[in-house]
Amino acid sequence: MPAPLRSLALAAALLATPAVADDDVILVVDRTPLAIEVYFAMRADEMLALFDLPPERLASPDGTVDFEGLRLGTYDLGDEMFAKVSADVDGQPLLFEAMSLMVHPEESALPLVTPFDGLVAIGVCTVPSPEVPLGLDDLRAYAGYIAYTDTPDGPFTLTLPETGRAPLEILVRDHARGEPGAVYRTSLADGAPLALGAPEPRRDDWLLIALISVASAMGAAAIVSLRVWTRGRAGKAAVNS
Repeated sequence: MPAPLRSLALAAALLATPAVADDDVILVVDRTPLAIEVYFAMRADEMLALFDLPPERLASPDGTVDFEGLRLGTYDLGDEMFAKVSADVDGQPLLFEAMSLMVHPEESALPLVTPFDGLVAIGVCTVPSPEVPLGLDDLRAYAGYIAYTDTPDGPFTLTLPETGRAPLEILVRDHARGEPGAVYRTSLADGAPLALGAPEPRRDDWLLIALISVASAMGAAAIVSLRVWTRGRAGKAAVNS
């Protein structure tokens, strides 16, 4: 898709996006040509609970988070966190591997709207260590995963572990090749699968392109007509003089 049309599509998607609350659980999905990527954002303590891990897996014995320790790499923790998650695309099991996991102070939390936002948020070195030690409930966690597949555009199902939790309110942003698609809220019961249908076939925005082409043609015709009319008036004025 040409850059101007991509910008228009993203702007339209942002306008249609439900308002985001501070306590929202956000899931961004991106179907690339050879893989499916998923990015999660939520409060750090809630992320550990959602994936059935104890607070001690991310917090120090005193309850605070060691930012310097996170700089050494977090994909091992990410893999452990996703171990109880099952996923499939078009009925075929998917094996997700962690790209990275990172925490950010809530007061400087990053947006998660696009897959690129997810890549930025899970960057290990993007956040300086805070001057005051912070606990899990002071932090927002971001985790990114990737699964390679030959059928990324098929129906996609993600099932989180059953932990005895209450229904989870989640904001889903479904992308295809980095371009925005469906955006919706859903209530996910404990242990229930989150099913995302196949993305709509790309139309390359033929209607928008057609409208722009027609408008350009009409504008060009109007300019030509104006020039002909102006020259005609000038010629008549010369003859009369």
